[in-house]
Order: sequence, then C-alpha cells, then structure tokens
Amino acid sequence: MKHFYFSQKVAIVLLPLLLVISLCACGTGSGAATPPGDSASGSVSSSQSTGAADGQATDNADATGSSGDLSSTGADGNSQPKVSGTEINTIAVGSSHSLAIKTDGSLWAWGSNGSGQLGDGTTTKSDTPKKVWSDVKSIAAGLNCSFAIKTDGSLWAWGNNGGGQLGNGRIAIADDPPTTSPIKVMDTVSRVATGVQSTYAVKTDGSLWAWGSNGSGQLGDGTTTDHYTPEKVMDGVKSVFAGMNYVLAIKTDNSLWAFGVLDGSNIVYNDGVVENTPELTPVKIMDDVAAASVGGHFAFALKTDGSLWGWGGNPNGELAGVSEETWVFTPIEIMENVSQVSAGDSNTLAVKTDGSLLGWGMDFTGGAPGDKTNYTPVQILNGVASAAVSNIVVDTYSAVKADGSLWAWGSNGSGQVGDGTTTYQDEPVQVLDNVAL
Repeated sequence: MKHFYFSQKVAIVLLPLLLVISLCACGTGSGAATPPGDSASGSVSSSQSTGAADGQATDNADATGSSGDLSSTGADGNSQPKVSGTEINTIAVGSSHSLAIKTDGSLWAWGSNGSGQLGDGTTTKSDTPKKVWSDVKSIAAGLNCSFAIKTDGSLWAWGNNGGGQLGNGRIAIADDPPTTSPIKVMDTVSRVATGVQSTYAVKTDGSLWAWGSNGSGQLGDGTTTDHYTPEKVMDGVKSVFAGMNYVLAIKTDNSLWAFGVLDGSNIVYNDGVVENTPELTPVKIMDDVAAASVGGHFAFALKTDGSLWGWGGNPNGELAGVSEETWVFTPIEIMENVSQVSAGDSNTLAVKTDGSLLGWGMDFTGGAPGDKTNYTPVQILNGVASAAVSNIVVDTYSAVKADGSLWAWGSNGSGQVGDGTTTYQDEPVQVLDNVAL
C-alpha cells in the first residue's frame, strides 16, 4: 500500500511562486492541528530563548512542557490535555495577508490586496487590521484568496481565482477583474481549508468536497483533472488540512487519510521505493488523530493523547531535531502534551497544553529572513491559545493569547503583520484585541 509522498522543491514550482509573491501575491492558508499525550520517544528541549514579547520566555526552557493549566478532566476522572483539533480557525495567515475573527463574529483583514483578498471591495492594501465582514465563525487564507464560513454555515470566497479555487465554476483569466467581495460557494459547511489554488470543505453531514487545481491529484477524486465547482471526495470526515499539493483529512473515527503529493512534484514513497506517481485517492495513514497540519514539504499529525508526530522533508530541522535524516518516510513522534500545531513552509509553531508557544525550523523568530535556523524547539510566548503560520515561502506568524490578544511577527513587506509598518518584525507585536479563541 502506498503511504507517504515526498519530493524536493524544484525550480519549476518555486520560481513562479516567488514571482507571484514579488507581485504582492498571497500564500496558502495555514493549517492547524491538536490532541493530548502518551509517551514520546522523541521529546526534545530548547537550548535558547527568543526574547518573547511578554518577557516570559526563558533560557533552557523545557520544550517538551507538561499538561499544565489547559488540561481538563475526562469522563474517567483523569486529567487530560485540552484537545483543540476539532475547533474552528479564528486566525489565518497567507503569505502576504492575514485574517482574524473577533469575539463578536466580525472578520478583520490586513496586508496585501492586489487580488482583492482582503474582501473589502477594493485592491488597496492595509498595514493595520480593518473590519470587512460580520457573522463569521471560521476562515482560511490562501494564494491571494480568502474563505469564510458564516454563522449560518454558508461558505464564501473572494480574491484570486487563477486555479478555480473560488468554486464559482470558472477560472480567472488575465483580463478578469479581481473578486474583491465575498461570493457564496455552498451551504451547510463546518470546515474549510485551502492549498495552492485548490480548496476543501467539510459539510455538516461529514462529506468532504474539493475543487480547483488538481495536477498532483490533490483533489482526491482519482484524476488529475481540474474542477472549478465543488465535487464530493469522501464521507465520514470531520476536519481537513491542506498544503501545497497534499491534503490530510480526519474521519469521524479519528483515522487520518492523505492524498496528493507532499511537495510540488510527483514523487511518492511506496514501501521503500520512490515512484513518480501521486496518490489520486485517499489512503489511510494512522489512527487516533485529533488534528493535523501540512507544511511546505512535511506534515504533522496530532494524536488524541496529545503526542505530535511528523514526517516528510527535514533539511532545516522541520521535524524538531528528532532525526538527522533529510527525509523521514514514516511518522515519528516529536513531543508530548501538544494542544495545537501549525506547519509553515520550512518551520513550525506548536502550542503546548501549558499555553507555551514553541517554534523550530527556519526563520520562525528573530533576524532577517533566511539567516536563522533552529533544529530544536525554542519558546516564543506564554499564555497562548492558538497559532498560525503561512505554509508557502513567505513566513509571517500569528498567535492568539488566552486573553484574546493577537500577536504577530515575521515577514511584513505588505503590512501583513498588522502593526502599521512594512518592516520585518523580529519579535511578536500586539496587533488586535478580543480575538475569538
């Protein structure tokens, strides 16, 4: 059986993306995952601090953490880490725009807007958050496009439609005006995720739907044919997480399924043999999964016991230093007591059950882009409820603290940090209050 899909980024994929970003394009939406914890064979600890914005990160902090103050009591009376893998996304980061939902259901957007991805009816960028909509409960940010589920369960889309990812039955051509305001896609939706020019929705009946680009089989329908309107992929699904051309879906029995290719080309690892064939239909990966996240060339599964597992490309310590291998072809345990994870292009943010935010990989905090890599987790903030990072090329990061304050840092050329500047931010800065948890 084919299980895992890997490849290296190649110029034919990366260079067009870099060109798009240089023209103020936005990256794919961030994916997030979450569970509670059993014994982790690959627990690691940090060896340095990052100068967290709240002043609480300390040198030699234990990156493995403990189940801390976000634990809850299970039916058997035992303390269990809080699982957030089934919760909705209230923050989302593209490569050059950001979204957040406040506690009153209002949607706020900032950053690049050349394709109308802010949804305010214009193509004018904003370097501070601006209110663009109301009655929103979940969001996703993609390649110059955005998606929102309203409180009535309707799914709406706006921004770039170069791959048919808006689901309106057509693909945008050069002379088309950008879609600067939300258009309705479908009803009765509970979850939404977006990759590079492909989009995924889970309906309230558990059916998974997909549309957009499909050159690597990332729509999971058994073909490589693009589809510009939603098509049903499978049933019994409760959540979905998308990367560049690789998708993870969690079924209602907590089994994890995958389809597409983990990176931009068509390489599949099939029981020890590398094949040039993508997985066109969902294949089962593992059981007992609460949440997942897909990075640029690697992926994570958060199990129901709070243990974090990872696989894929590892050249920049994307798998938190638990392996020296460039490619890891089967999931390995990274750490315990994790409540949420968000994989970036070459880095990761993870929230522990004690509320500490850890980061590892390339450029997740501090310094100019490309000049810093951490192969083991280091602590960034405390008191964090959730975090998000763009999983395509440009690295911008957001974290919501338990008090509802939103903090952001990293790449900021289009104002996507939201601090009123376009200056790269080495450390977290507060940009918004009253963000929904």
